[in-house]
Amino acid sequence: MLAFKDILIYRQVGDLIQISKKEEKQWTSLFQCFLFLARVLSNASPQAVYLKSKVLFDRLTGGVMAGLGIKLVSNAGA
Repeated sequence: MLAFKDILIYRQVGDLIQISKKEEKQWTSLFQCFLFLARVLSNASPQAVYLKSKVLFDRLTGGVMAGLGIKLVSNAGA
């Protein structure tokens, strides 16, 4: 017969399995988003639009990263 401690261990393992299934679904959906984006950007017309505005995207992305870095540094002292 199973002891109460054994039942708790089995329940915890079951919870871990459920968590890993949720994480697996999240990683799968993230991969599908990247796959969709890669397929869209591999076409000629979206690729041309991206290449024309690449400098703007790079500057916006750099600005966001700089802002997040400043926020991280300012919160580190608090």
